[in-house]
Amino acid sequence: MRTLYCKSDLSFIDLLRPMFSELNDMYWVAMTQTRWLRYDWIGSPREVEIFDHWCLPVPAFQGKDVSLWRPGALSALDGNLAFDEWSYFIGFQADEAEAIDRATQFGLSKFFSPEFYELLKRDGQLFAVYVDGWWEFSPATGDLFARITECAQCREMAPRTADQADRTPQFV
Repeated sequence: MRTLYCKSDLSFIDLLRPMFSELNDMYWVAMTQTRWLRYDWIGSPREVEIFDHWCLPVPAFQGKDVSLWRPGALSALDGNLAFDEWSYFIGFQADEAEAIDRATQFGLSKFFSPEFYELLKRDGQLFAVYVDGWWEFSPATGDLFARITECAQCREMAPRTADQADRTPQFV
């Protein structure tokens, strides 16, 4: 698995804007410490609409800060996402019947483990992590890796490991 580092506070949607339609067509597992919507949306009718229309219920995520977004959600959320340290996004292609199973596997995985990276290669497209002033992208294919480097100024870094205590990127 190859990983890219991109120093930026922009959203991954803005960084990868030339790939927007491809990203928008994916399901997204989103995991954040706080809400992933701007604070002025919390409790508003717009928030309820977003959850009702764009979030697909996943029984394994109940009571957790994990959600599954339907394809098209990025269009609805564009410009309104909030990121905190260690926000995780996993994009994948599937039909709705298999999306919940895949999301469950991704959402309950131990991120950065060899098993997680294998799952990403087999069933996912992109793992995007916002750390603290930078993004890390782990694309499942070499083609996607190349397209991301065309969209954003990135540097290759060593993939993280599940037991890595130091959060400083290790560049290759």
